[in-house]
Amino acid sequence: MRTIAAAILSLLAMAAAACGSTPPLPTYTPLSTLVPLATHTPLATHTPVATYTPLALLPTLVPLVTHTPLPTHTPAATYTPLATHTPAATYTPLAPLPTYTPLATHTPLPTLTPAATYTPLATHTPLPTYTPYPTAASVTTEETTNPTPTATPAVSVSSDAKPGDLLWTYENSHWWLHQVVEGVVYSVNRWASELHALDATTGELLWEYEPGGSMHSVLVAEGVMYLGSIDHRLYAVNADTRELLWTYLASDDVYSAAVADGVVYFGSSDYHLYAVDAATGELLWKYLTNSGVYRRPVVGEGIVYIGTGSSGSFGSEQFYALDAATGELRWTYDTTGPAAYSLGESGGVVYVGTQDRNFYALDAATGELLWRYEKEDWGGSSTPALADGVVYFASGDRYFYALDAATGELRWRYRTGNPAFSVPEVADGVVYFGSGDYHLYALDAATGELRWRYETGSWVGPPKVEDGVVYFISDGTLYAVAASPRP
Repeated sequence: MRTIAAAILSLLAMAAAACGSTPPLPTYTPLSTLVPLATHTPLATHTPVATYTPLALLPTLVPLVTHTPLPTHTPAATYTPLATHTPAATYTPLAPLPTYTPLATHTPLPTLTPAATYTPLATHTPLPTYTPYPTAASVTTEETTNPTPTATPAVSVSSDAKPGDLLWTYENSHWWLHQVVEGVVYSVNRWASELHALDATTGELLWEYEPGGSMHSVLVAEGVMYLGSIDHRLYAVNADTRELLWTYLASDDVYSAAVADGVVYFGSSDYHLYAVDAATGELLWKYLTNSGVYRRPVVGEGIVYIGTGSSGSFGSEQFYALDAATGELRWTYDTTGPAAYSLGESGGVVYVGTQDRNFYALDAATGELLWRYEKEDWGGSSTPALADGVVYFASGDRYFYALDAATGELRWRYRTGNPAFSVPEVADGVVYFGSGDYHLYALDAATGELRWRYETGSWVGPPKVEDGVVYFISDGTLYAVAASPRP
């Protein structure tokens, strides 16, 4: 290395001589004092350029697809769709029901719980401590809470009385006429809880009876009065002595009764039809229906018929046929609203009117539809009456109808001034009914021709005809009017 340095110095001297001057040489720093090259930080320790993130790596950035997608929001599909709303098509239309399928609607219920499962006879509530009501001889006007009504004779009952002549009236408020039996008129004042017995000829009060609660109905059969009461009881009272024989306690109001073969059948607003022994009041069976049983049962050929539902109801109700001995269900028929019904003269047909525009004839044994008559307009039908092969009923469409009982063909109809729901009465070739136009009508049963009519000041209730006299209630007054004799 020193050889190399000497050579360099020689070259520098030669260069200076060439230039014509020789500058002084600087102080030479020996190479030995220099930092050896080996101590210099080698370039290899520098971070290589290759470690820099190249542009080619940009695709590794988070792509846009990592953004929270909108589908995570509650989708509109989870909103309750309009399709879940009950469609209007499910509403029972008021349109006529010509497409009603007969027979197929007959719903047999062979699985009915047998009568053995009914409430045992121990539920009968005896009343041995009841004090018999005073006899007719001991009743005085001071014993009653209301003034005793008096009869007002109008025309003496004689051969001179013409059809439609007023014979007498009996005035008080809220009277209902129920029955005329063997010269006695039985009428109820519901608000005063009084049953009055009147002389059918003169209208004079014979006696009165107060069972302890307002009465819905009275039935007199075989010398016994059966009273359905608002206090949930059916009373059995001797019709001659007014002695209480027994009572039966139901779960709600008791309505009209029917008696057949030693059994009393009656309905209640507790949804049951009851069958009790007529002599003792002991429960034989009871049947639970789908609604209140308000109308009088009809019994024939070992079957008891009832309809359910209250007046004015337009819902789905049922017409039932039950075995009279056991309470077992024979058949049912669906009706619109409560059914008004009567059994045919021969017992083989039951006639049913409903709250729609239809009137039905059903086979009494099977419930099979025999025929159906459709009225031109809506309006419920009254309980029908049957006589000489003709079925008669009043209607809410302001007509009174006469149909052939065998075929349902219209014989005639009569227009009234207002709806009429009065149960008709047929006697001596004349059909009688009351109307909302304040008249009692007397029509020829064969032709529908008006014989006569009697006007009152209010709605006229169902008439009863006995021994040439028509009895009916209007605005709380009991009327006795001369009937039409058979021509």
